[in-house]
Amino acid sequence: MLLALFGRKASCIDDLNFNNRAEFLKKYGKKVIIEKEITFTEEQYEKIINNLDGDYGFIEENKNLMYTDQGGVWHCILIRNQYNPHAILINSEGYSYARYAAIYQNCN
Repeated sequence: MLLALFGRKASCIDDLNFNNRAEFLKKYGKKVIIEKEITFTEEQYEKIINNLDGDYGFIEENKNLMYTDQGGVWHCILIRNQYNPHAILINSEGYSYARYAAIYQNCN
């Protein structure tokens, strides 16, 4: 199962932790299921990752897919750009912004 380290209410990608070493993830990471993947243009993706706390229609439209189940597994959407080596996992907890976000590296 995929593990990720989430940041709460991050304003941009720089606020998220890139520490995805295996031992750190095993100790502190959350179990994740990707419910949906959304690909953006390079320009759109850069705008989103530099303003993660903004309200977005794609999050609002998919907020029913993002939750934490009774087993503690985080159900998320994944946003990406085909040219970028990392993507962002989002769990909005019912909001229209990325309330929780994590970097998913090497997704290409």
